[in-house]
Amino acid sequence: MPFQYDLTTKNDVSIITLMGELRIFDLADYTSFFEEQIANGKVKIIINFEKITYIDSTAIGLLVNIKRNIEEKGGRLTLISVKPDVMNVLQITGINQFLDIYDSLETAMASY
Repeated sequence: MPFQYDLTTKNDVSIITLMGELRIFDLADYTSFFEEQIANGKVKIIINFEKITYIDSTAIGLLVNIKRNIEEKGGRLTLISVKPDVMNVLQITGINQFLDIYDSLETAMASY
């Protein structure tokens, strides 16, 4: 499935719902999309993982890079609604210790 997303804004926080699988085949599209968001000053980002069914190691690297780029601009990245199978991958790689992950949009928004 090609890169698909839905973007909404609440206050000054961008809420990006990604869909399908995060894998190497779509990495260039994801990278370009997030670079554009950051370049446009959108540095408070919540990524909704509710519709993500799979993540590979290249996508984990992408999340690390997005987080670093956002933080360099004084922003923050959080993830919400990560499914158990995807959370398992994040835990195995240890990336869950590096990222802010919340159960819901409400709790993530409250953390800003």
